[in-house]
Amino acid sequence: IALVVLALQFLVFGHHRDLALALWLPGALLTVLFSFAILALVFHGETITLDHVTPAMFIPPVGLVVIPVAGAPLAALAALADKSLVLRNENGNGSPRFALHAVLRKYALKELARLPGQPSAIARRHAEYFLAFLAQQADTLEGAQQQAGLDAIAQRIADIRLAWQWACGQRAVALLSGVWYPLFTFYNVRSWFREGETVFSRLVETLRAARDPSVRAEETLLGAAMVCQGWYCCHLGHAKEVESLLQQGIAILRSTNASTELAFALSRHGIMALNTGGFEE
Repeated sequence: IALVVLALQFLVFGHHRDLALALWLPGALLTVLFSFAILALVFHGETITLDHVTPAMFIPPVGLVVIPVAGAPLAALAALADKSLVLRNENGNGSPRFALHAVLRKYALKELARLPGQPSAIARRHAEYFLAFLAQQADTLEGAQQQAGLDAIAQRIADIRLAWQWACGQRAVALLSGVWYPLFTFYNVRSWFREGETVFSRLVETLRAARDPSVRAEETLLGAAMVCQGWYCCHLGHAKEVESLLQQGIAILRSTNASTELAFALSRHGIMALNTGGFEE
């Protein structure tokens, strides 16, 4: 690869065609030979799993790409980039994000399903990563950088939805307890009331399905989720469910002595009562 790159430098900047050719020919030949030899050695046998995959494995195919790409015109390179299996997307804050081509993603998921124990482990790592990211936005959403926090969550909302869905299915209370408030804030500020009601109603159903009132963390999360669901029901005009959800949620939070969550619930109850004319409440 280094010989090929040096040859291009001599050709483009030094205009030394003969020297460039002398470097390019052995560089290209050795790159092709070593690329196939390394891949054959690495993937020989049935002992390779996802745990063995490292960024170094991209060196041989990248080396093969360097040979034809280096001398191509810019327009051809741009067209090639649009067909890439790994796509680079620029975020609003200037940091790039990478996405897999849909066909490649589907193939990877199919192959992943064949590996014992790997799908659940990957799903957990995915959920932990994106829920940790969501938790990090909590302070940002309450400060002067709220718009930046909202944009950051919106850019990753598809992954956050999957992470939340997995955590709910696993009753991962420890994970959900740290992220319900930033997700509630995101849906509320963006006025995504319908999705917010759906997300929190499913959480309520999940926690109620095998409810144990003696588990304080689960009860606290259930009470907060019911208040959030009631808040969205109010904005969607589902008046019948609102008061029941709020009263039950507040009662649960009182029983668990969850002062922070109870303060949140009472403030939301007060705002809804004010908006509906319930001044005596």
